[in-house]
Amino acid sequence: MNGPTQPTDPQHPWIGLASFTEGDREFFAGRGDEIEQLLRLVRRDTLTLLYGISGLGKTSLLQAGLFPALRDENYLPVPIRLDFLESAAPLAKQVFDAIAAAAAEARVDAPQLHPGETLWEYFHRLDNHFWSPRNELVTPFLAFDQFEEFFTLGRETADRNRRGSDFISELADLVENRPPAALRDDPARAREFNFKPTPLKVLLSMREDYLGDLDFIRSKFRALTQNRLRLLPMGERQAREVIELGASLLANGVEDRIVKYVAGASANGEGPDITVAPALLSLVLRELNERRLRGGPDAKITPDLLDLEQEKILEDFYLRTLKDFPGGVQTFVEDKLLTAGGHRNSCALDDALTRPDVTQPILNQLVDRRLLAYEDRHNTRRVEITHDVLLPVIKASRDIRLTSEARAEADRLRASEAAQRRKQQITTAVACALALLLIATVWGGNYAFFQEHKAYYREFAKRRGFPVGIGPLSKSAARNMPVSFLLVHKGMVREGWKLH
Repeated sequence: MNGPTQPTDPQHPWIGLASFTEGDREFFAGRGDEIEQLLRLVRRDTLTLLYGISGLGKTSLLQAGLFPALRDENYLPVPIRLDFLESAAPLAKQVFDAIAAAAAEARVDAPQLHPGETLWEYFHRLDNHFWSPRNELVTPFLAFDQFEEFFTLGRETADRNRRGSDFISELADLVENRPPAALRDDPARAREFNFKPTPLKVLLSMREDYLGDLDFIRSKFRALTQNRLRLLPMGERQAREVIELGASLLANGVEDRIVKYVAGASANGEGPDITVAPALLSLVLRELNERRLRGGPDAKITPDLLDLEQEKILEDFYLRTLKDFPGGVQTFVEDKLLTAGGHRNSCALDDALTRPDVTQPILNQLVDRRLLAYEDRHNTRRVEITHDVLLPVIKASRDIRLTSEARAEADRLRASEAAQRRKQQITTAVACALALLLIATVWGGNYAFFQEHKAYYREFAKRRGFPVGIGPLSKSAARNMPVSFLLVHKGMVREGWKLH
């Protein structure tokens, strides 16, 4: 993983979650036995399988442990992490590019690639040799790191699956020394190649939980699982070797406490019964050291410091790293760099920079703080979480955030519905009041109107001597009366009023 990191030195002997590089090999401890075992396996056969659960430091073991040892024996380590995106170069081309880059860095004279060559043809072409600056033959060592991505990212689409299957067949032909079928039908061209085994070593490094997926490719490799090493958590002795890198920074009695704290549930055991995840140990030590440095370079990591910090180291590391940035940054980390199932994902840098609140300076700071890392893959820079040991903390934070957001949205909907109901109730109440007022007004007006006319006609009849009741009136006669005869009382008939 690329990106600016704090150099290892006596005041900073632990690097946290970042992977060790060859430049850090002086501070890479606790894996001496595994380095020797890997060396024996690499010497013994063409193909080696390294596997183990996440967080055990497989990448660090390769880069800071195995690679320097191999260079001492005239090997050329070629670190390879395949990119399965549709926009990436063909997988075999990625291998050739990695070989060229590693050879250039080590100043090794590597053979030129012919157009259209397969992996087998490249390594078996006559006189295709790798020469060191001392004019010594060098054996290429192709190390495919995080090979489990072949079974995850490499199968997300039908096109990726097809490309991956073609590449595995080509890689298997190289490992098993199976010449391409086309050479059997072209004797003249076949004379350009050496059909004997060529100096070459290949290693596949992957997470243990994907071992079952090897069944999909097992038929293509003769000895896929015969030459293998299972990387295990560190024991107590190995953990102490790591802690003792900073022995001068520790107060008396704190070493035992750190071992048991990081070992967790197995801390009740003794000696070989204690197991420690290297990534967690390195992070805890680095976090404790950062807190120690706040007291000055002469301060010590004490039992009291461990007691105060041990419960919140991982959570605090994550939240503290993000606290200075806008909320969109945390959303980006949790939603784009973590799959729905809680696995590590990566995002192209160009895509990351389109997310709300995410900027290049912010990403650089997150890389500096070891939360994120840049991974350069074939002219494309990608962003990813530094290590799987952080994934449970990040997933828990995402779950809390999503639950809070869902609760807030539910509260908003309830408040909106309540407001709508109140609005409807008010509207209904006003409508009812207006209706009642209208009814009262109409009834009152009609009643007053009717009473006024009853009184008028009663008086009219008395003065004029009319009998009770009014005879027929024409419309013209009715219009000349002070009050219309035709609109007043429900007892009105065509002929006129009936007064009761």
